[in-house]
Amino acid sequence: MRNPNETIFAVITSLPDVTTEAANSLSSVLSIKTVADLAESPHFTFAVDLSEAASNPKHVLRRFGIPKTRVVKGFENNPAEAIADPPLSALEGIGKQGEREFAKTLGVKTIRGLALWPWNSAKRPVGGKRL
Repeated sequence: MRNPNETIFAVITSLPDVTTEAANSLSSVLSIKTVADLAESPHFTFAVDLSEAASNPKHVLRRFGIPKTRVVKGFENNPAEAIADPPLSALEGIGKQGEREFAKTLGVKTIRGLALWPWNSAKRPVGGKRL
């Protein structure tokens, strides 16, 4: 059994069901190589925020809007409740190639899909609260 430090700095393929192909996509698109990288990924965190804002009228993104630096041109004027289902390429830094890679290797095609990807969901404690 690994201690917490070994686990957090382990390569992403040490997580069950994360294939080498998925790990390669995460590495090439978002520079995610370790469990810690996944836990700290602003792309995964922002996807969760957008997904939560879509269903929670009190969410800060619903109340104050989405930072324009986080969304690619074409979606910057959309309210938070309308942007959880656009393609992944709407997130800054993913692009069309990353969108294709994630669809193929992670089975994820939308921002909400990224938020709900099993290992992204697993990093959050019970109750959906992040540390």
